[in-house]
Amino acid sequence: MAPCSSLPSGQSFGPGARVAAADQPARDRDMGAPGDAAAADPLRSWPNKPIRVLLVDDHRVVREALAMMLEGEPDLTVIGQAANGRVAVDLVAELAPDVVLMDVNMPILNGIQATRRIRAAFPAVQVIALSVDAEPDRVAAMRTAGVVAYVTKSASASELVAAIRSALRR
Repeated sequence: MAPCSSLPSGQSFGPGARVAAADQPARDRDMGAPGDAAAADPLRSWPNKPIRVLLVDDHRVVREALAMMLEGEPDLTVIGQAANGRVAVDLVAELAPDVVLMDVNMPILNGIQATRRIRAAFPAVQVIALSVDAEPDRVAAMRTAGVVAYVTKSASASELVAAIRSALRR
């Protein structure tokens, strides 16, 4: 599971990132309206409707940069943001995203713990790990928790978008 380098001409969204195969605890709800979590079906929105994405990272600037980047894609829509894993689990139940971009290192409930809870309660929701590095033990822990891909924050925008689109084809 060696990470792929960023594309040389690609836009990156954080310091240092690649894609590997496979601030505040308050909610940021201005990104979308609540949905019906019971209706979560990974193909319900793809390919005819935008893929619904929940962003989870403890750094607001990272979430906002990701949101701006993803909103430029016609088949993706950011429906919410969370600053920690506990809020992420609550928002998955409330908003029914297709894909969750999950930071690994966060306060309150880390990405590994949150991914386990999300995959257990909402198996149709695909989770993609997002981290500044691709240490083998961290990648393995996230894979075991149930992520479908591991993306480093230095990955190009095209690599991240490809990982999101690929998550629903599984």
